[in-house]
Amino acid sequence: MLFIKFIFLSLFPILVWAQNSDIVVDAVHLRESVYMLRANTPFGNSTSVVSIGNDNTFLADTSFAMATKAIEEKVEELGGGGGPVAFATATHFHGDHTEGFEILDPSVVVITPTKQRNRLATGEVVGGERPLLTSALPAISFNSSVEIYLNNEEIQIYTPRSLNSHTDTDAFIYFRNANVLYIGDHLFLNRYPIVDLDNGGDIEGYFSNIKYIIDNQDSETLIVPGHGTFDPQPVRAITMSELTEQYELLMTTIQIEKNAINNGKSLVEIIDEGLPPHYSFYNEQPRYVSEESWLTTLFNYYQIE
Repeated sequence: MLFIKFIFLSLFPILVWAQNSDIVVDAVHLRESVYMLRANTPFGNSTSVVSIGNDNTFLADTSFAMATKAIEEKVEELGGGGGPVAFATATHFHGDHTEGFEILDPSVVVITPTKQRNRLATGEVVGGERPLLTSALPAISFNSSVEIYLNNEEIQIYTPRSLNSHTDTDAFIYFRNANVLYIGDHLFLNRYPIVDLDNGGDIEGYFSNIKYIIDNQDSETLIVPGHGTFDPQPVRAITMSELTEQYELLMTTIQIEKNAINNGKSLVEIIDEGLPPHYSFYNEQPRYVSEESWLTTLFNYYQIE
């Protein structure tokens, strides 16, 4: 959690400033009742996914608290008279996906995996400093999966095959009729990922979950990242072929690192040598993880095997 906490605390002045600033939320219609949203905060681009229709609205990931009202306003704009947010969930417990639970109306039914609820109740979630307020904790929790039938959509919230992956609280949200799968922070689009090793995350589990999706999901499925394009690029989901390409690129970095470790190279040597030039776009700003940080994470993980 150290890396995540550092982001929160180092940006605390920005957090205070942004509470009184307008947050722009971009949206794109994916399929059927499903939309992808991007909250453009001063320090992140977290994704939300909503199902909007004649019934009430389902919201996956609320972003930071400062962005939640703007997300609700965007939902109202897109809904054209549809119902308000009635159900909400999160892909994992990190504050940029869950802080907004405290902003939602108390009538909203929040549903998460049990482990996620436990971390929201006890962990450093809001501002990297405290748990969620008790009044904002999920009302319903589950251990494997739950289905919601809303807006002519079957929405399945389920824990991934490996429970230790981005964190140990992860959930995927599958909109079956629309064939849209929201995988949260199992995808930082065209960037090196964060794997929260301090809170149950595991690199092997992370990539095994992505591989399971590639091997078992319909080739026409749209994949929604937890962090996708950055403003001013258009907000978008990706295809299964794009997910496969990113998976293979990242798995190659792991093999490069393993080979270097097996050849007795030090971390300093590995960083100095760097990755091949075609990975340079992964290191471009804005980003969350630099090439040096990614190589360091891999070194620390695999050298103790």
